[in-house]
Parts: sequence; C-alpha cells; structure tokens
Amino acid sequence: MTEFNKEQALSRYIELWERRHAEFDQLPDVKRRVARGDYEFFSSVDVELDELQQEAQRNGFILDSNWDGSELVYTIEQMTPEEHAAYLAEEQAQALEDLKWKYSEGLLEP
Repeated sequence: MTEFNKEQALSRYIELWERRHAEFDQLPDVKRRVARGDYEFFSSVDVELDELQQEAQRNGFILDSNWDGSELVYTIEQMTPEEHAAYLAEEQAQALEDLKWKYSEGLLEP
C-alpha cells in the first residue's frame, strides 16, 4: 500500500473534474437540459472521482470544489480527529451491513 499524498490527490481530483466538465460540455443538449433544471449527468470519470474522494477520507482528508463567483476553487482539507473517527466508524458500519446483506442473499458462506 502506498502512502497517501495529498498534493497528488488534489492534482488528480482537479484533472478528473476538468475531464468531467469537458464531457458534459460536449453533450448536444446540455444547455437545454440545465435550463430545465436537469442535472442528472454521468461521466466516465465519476467512479474514479468517488474512489479518490473515499481514499482521501480514509486518510483523513476532504476533497472539495466550490464556485468563488468567477471560477471553481479546488481544495483538500484535513479532517479533525473527531470527523475522521466518525467517518471511519460510518465506513465500518456500512461494510458490516454489506456483509450481512451478502450472507442473507447467499452470496457468502458462513
């Protein structure tokens, strides 16, 4: 397992978001859909973005992007110890629920 590098994570996060936006801009009806309030777009990088955000959270960081009025600002911030502990507890509880479901569906043997 490699050590988490927050600068590399932020750089990759920015790269993926820019690819995501470029894909949306290429949709033929994107302006009409947005004007109607339809924001249900999916990109080829969505899964990788989610995985990167989860990895950052497991390592105690939050990747985020915000509009400052003129451009998107991308940040990576360290969680407080309390936030990190809460995130890890939630992730562990979700993993336990996933295992219970897999057993109940016969996908895993006891």
